[in-house]
Amino acid sequence: MTFHFILFTITIKKRTYSGEQLEQFVLQQQNEQERQERIQQLQNK
Repeated sequence: MTFHFILFTITIKKRTYSGEQLEQFVLQQQNEQERQERIQQLQNK
């Protein structure tokens, strides 16, 4: 996890989301980050 992602998650937590919404949002972010990393790896080949 990147530092930016951790800060982003903390910022989101400060807003009043329900636990379930927050959990889904965090999962979405992780999936997006993994996708970006995969795209970068493919481009670097």
